[in-house]
Amino acid sequence: MRFLHLADVHLDTAFAGREAAIRRRLRAAGREAFANAVDTALDEALDAVQDAMLKLVRRYSSRPAGEWQPLFYRILGNCVRDMQRRRAVRNRVIAWFGRGDATGRERDIVAGSGVRKRSNPWIKFGQ
Repeated sequence: MRFLHLADVHLDTAFAGREAAIRRRLRAAGREAFANAVDTALDEALDAVQDAMLKLVRRYSSRPAGEWQPLFYRILGNCVRDMQRRRAVRNRVIAWFGRGDATGRERDIVAGSGVRKRSNPWIKFGQ
């Protein structure tokens, strides 16, 4: 489960003391940020539910239908925990290496690490 802290998104705040064009842009930016946060949370939730449903069907479809609901909720909880673990690791890697270089460009972490990239066997197969 992910908690979104949106207290700093001031929807429809008057932004007193600013000119009208800036107030309109700030209001629009606040609404856009809120909509993006909600969309992201919904996308992640749908991904977890789809993953759980696929795992249930693949592994437990032969079980009696009465067992499906508790199995599904257990699998869903595990999927959510896995997503949280992955996000925590990704955030640590981003915090350690940073998002970009001094010019603001994205940096390829693997290219700078000395790790040799594996060749893709499907490229050879498709040629």
